[in-house]
Amino acid sequence: DAHSAYRGRRWQNAESVSDYIAGMRESGTARTSETDADPVEERFFVGLRLERGIADDGPATKAQRDAIDHFVGEGLIERGNGIVRLTERGILFSNEVFAELVA
Repeated sequence: DAHSAYRGRRWQNAESVSDYIAGMRESGTARTSETDADPVEERFFVGLRLERGIADDGPATKAQRDAIDHFVGEGLIERGNGIVRLTERGILFSNEVFAELVA
């Protein structure tokens, strides 16, 4: 279920091994979706994974700020020194965190 971005495009590979193999057999690609990449969104989500995090005042919608506050309370995101980033525990649950942030 890998996600990639390159030259302004973002894509997702098949989520299951059987779908991956079927896609490779049928079309020679395992991609299940491809969209335009939003550079602001890319920096936001990639930055949360980095040790240096992202600026706490960085681009985020009200819903995303509320979700970040929720995840800070759950111990999945930490906030300090003007940055936010995933905690070690948050990295383990990053799919769930990001799903909430894009909802």
